[in-house]
Amino acid sequence: MSVIVAAATVIDQTGAQSLYGFTDAAYASHGATPDPGLVYGILYAVAFTVALIWALMLVVVKARGWWPPVLSAAATLVTGAVAILLSATTEYGERIFAPVCGLVMLVPTIFGIASTVQLVRDARH
Repeated sequence: MSVIVAAATVIDQTGAQSLYGFTDAAYASHGATPDPGLVYGILYAVAFTVALIWALMLVVVKARGWWPPVLSAAATLVTGAVAILLSATTEYGERIFAPVCGLVMLVPTIFGIASTVQLVRDARH
């Protein structure tokens, strides 16, 4: 899912730049102009970090015992926290990132919850 976020960011950056437009509009009323490279850099860093966390989970999930459910829960919490931060980060009383950024990051969080539940069930048997 994070790969989809990164791909969507690339498409937006090379096309309409609506994600940057949202951020630029938030700062424009305060006379500031954000760097588009910074805005997209943050989104790429988020997508890469979450993808790396879940790629590590694919390796760990093959292990037996209590490790997979615990690490899956931790990865889910990190992904959920990132979704909340992207949705709630404000400056000058305005949201910095478009709401779609946080909503898209909720998708891997939902899959992480389902994965964690399944791993807990598997660990009990």
